[in-house]
Amino acid sequence: MKESKSIKLTDVRKEIEKECLFYNDFSKKMIVKLTRLYLTHLRKDGYEVRSWIYNGEETSPFSHGNIVRIQKNLKKYGTLNNANGR
Repeated sequence: MKESKSIKLTDVRKEIEKECLFYNDFSKKMIVKLTRLYLTHLRKDGYEVRSWIYNGEETSPFSHGNIVRIQKNLKKYGTLNNANGR
């Protein structure tokens, strides 16, 4: 059996932030759409997305907290140059 490669949810979140800045759309609908596309593509490429546990609960890429975190980071950094520099 082929061993799957893993990627952190945080890495996916950073890429989604860059895409939102590129399209200049920070809505919940856009974030969920991009998250689904990224996860589908990563799974096809053989990656396993490792979720992380926060306050005893496993997080979902589609959870409200993840979407809010992406929106807060976009407000905080605001430009594509700052997002790329992190």
